[in-house]
Formats: sequence, structure tokens, C-alpha cells
Amino acid sequence: MFLKLTYGKTTFMEDKMMRKLFIVSFLLSLIIHVQLSAKEVTFLQYLYTIKQIFPDLTECSVLIDKSMVDAQKSKLERASAQMKVKVVVYPVKNNKDIGKSMKEVRDNSVLILFSSSLFENKSTKLFVLSKSKEKKIALVTSSKEYVDAGALIGLLPNEKNKTDLVVNLKHSQYLAAKFTEDFVKTAGIKTVIQ
Repeated sequence: MFLKLTYGKTTFMEDKMMRKLFIVSFLLSLIIHVQLSAKEVTFLQYLYTIKQIFPDLTECSVLIDKSMVDAQKSKLERASAQMKVKVVVYPVKNNKDIGKSMKEVRDNSVLILFSSSLFENKSTKLFVLSKSKEKKIALVTSSKEYVDAGALIGLLPNEKNKTDLVVNLKHSQYLAAKFTEDFVKTAGIKTVIQ
């Protein structure tokens, strides 16, 4: 069905395609707006940041609440392929699973702790942080509490709906030489905690 509209000397043709185009562009702008205002750090952001700090990295681990795996699987696979990093996923549902998974994560590796209420209690936090320190695991998280307590890298959402990159070297002094003033500036690190 065509409707011919005339405005001055210009003629506009409105049909189903024009309406579809309008709807698609409206939905795309809505999706972009929602993603920009989302406070959840994406796997692509995690892996991009990790690759900036550890450019030779080829593998990292992810500790994730088992109930979130299905919803995050395709995003994780896409980010892994894009950043060319093999990701080993440890789905956990309780403290026993967290303990077992932390034993399986390789020494001197990188571990993303994907945000979940499962990791928020004090004893779990202390356990994950102590195991990370003991095994020299670079812990990466979006939890300010974990970063303040000793996690190496924090991707922390701020009030402007952006992400601040924070590095905490308290428990990782062996990496301090890597974080020169030039490196910090180039990597976009907002804060380095000594």
C-alpha cells in the first residue's frame, strides 16, 4: 500500500518498508541507549581490559553463578572469539563449588569474578581473595568491595554510566613494575592503589 504525500516540490513515498525502517532504527537507538546506561560490565569489556594489561594472555578463567551461565554463554563466546582468548568457565552454585573451582584455577593466571550475590558474603570474599593472593591469580571484578579488599583489577561502573578502571597492587606487588606512569595513562587506568 502506497501513500503519496507531497510537501512543496518534494514527494515522499511511505510504504511498509519505510515503516519497518523507522521501527528498526527506533529499536536500535533504544537498545544502544539501554546498553549505554547499563551498569553491568560486559565480558567484552573484561577481556579487552585484561588484554590491555596482559597482552600475551591466551587464556583466562571465569567464576560465574551457575544460574547465570545460560544467559551469559553467547556473550562470553562472542567476546572470547573477538579477543582471541580461551575462556575456562567455572559455574558455581554454592561455597563448596567456589572452593573446588578456586583449587582448579591455575596459578599465575587471570580470573574474572562475574558479579553475583553468591560472591558477596564476607567469608566467600575473604576465601576468594586469599586463594587469589596465594596462587598469584590476577582477580578481575566489577565489585568495588573486592577491589578495595585486594582484587587486582576493578572495572567499576560510575554515576556517569561509564566504567572506571582501577588497579589495586596491595596483594600483587610483584606486578608493580608493570604499572608505570606511561602505562597507566595509555591503559586508561583511573586509579592505582599501592
